[in-house]
Amino acid sequence: MINSIYRIINYGTIILVAGLALVMLFKLVPETWFVTLLYIAIGLLVIRIISRLYITNYNKKLNKGE
Repeated sequence: MINSIYRIINYGTIILVAGLALVMLFKLVPETWFVTLLYIAIGLLVIRIISRLYITNYNKKLNKGE
């Protein structure tokens, strides 16, 4: 269960960051929005890293109990 949630978060954030990069690359939004989109992309990557650390620790605790 937790691994399926991780996969959704992992691949979802990668797709969103790639989408934001493409939006900026093709200039589909005004250039004044670039900084905001960059902050959003960095925030998504930080969420991805935090979720990875949490799920890794959670799996270690589960395996330790067995």
